[in-house]
Amino acid sequence: MRHHIQLFTLICFSLITTSCIKQDTSAPKTTLNLRFTNEFAGQPLQLNKTYTTLLNDEVEFTTFNYYISNIQLKKADGSVWVQPESYHLLKVTDANAGVVPISLTDVPQGQYAELIFSVGVDAVRNSSGAQEGALDPINGMFWTWKTGYMFLRSEGFYIQNEQKQGAFVYHTGDNTAYQTVTLALNNVTLNTTNSEWKLKADAQQLFGGFTGAAIDLAMPAGGNSVTIKGGAKGALIANNYKQMFSLGDFQK
Repeated sequence: MRHHIQLFTLICFSLITTSCIKQDTSAPKTTLNLRFTNEFAGQPLQLNKTYTTLLNDEVEFTTFNYYISNIQLKKADGSVWVQPESYHLLKVTDANAGVVPISLTDVPQGQYAELIFSVGVDAVRNSSGAQEGALDPINGMFWTWKTGYMFLRSEGFYIQNEQKQGAFVYHTGDNTAYQTVTLALNNVTLNTTNSEWKLKADAQQLFGGFTGAAIDLAMPAGGNSVTIKGGAKGALIANNYKQMFSLGDFQK
């Protein structure tokens, strides 16, 4: 019964949200490929490779996964295209070298002013139990001990004097960690010859790449180096990963 109530709530929420958004239904459609390139200060992000934070901590990632959800494209005239069932799990692996594509089908062609998406899983779906597709627990992003999803799963080691000194484990997933990102597109034209847009996700920002956001990794491991669900640094980490994203090139 609880599952049925949650599903009914989800359907109502989706209908209300969609009905309140001005949509362009007249333009011809195309497929837009968003190409997310995960990096660290301009270098391709690879697992088990050492990188240096702005505080001169050396870090090595063993896992770097996160959800991108609720993708929207806003035109200059205010109309908005909303991707249905918009949940995507981005995983950095040895095989993909940190580059993960997301394909958006049936997008109206035209000039767009903003790309909008969120990092994490929205509150309705985050409280709806185990689901399918990108939200399937088999993907390793679902807490079995507490209903809900990890929005970001980032794990690894920090290194001093070429020795692994401690682990960092960032598992964010509280609804307050759900972050919405808006990127200005400057009225770029989407059509059949301009249908791949590159985005960058800079993992250096996770440790703070801007004023007031730095996370100092230090022994012994404490609030700075371990956050599960929320924790002392949960809000800071969530704000930091909101800053990871920027636009790259537009091309065929």
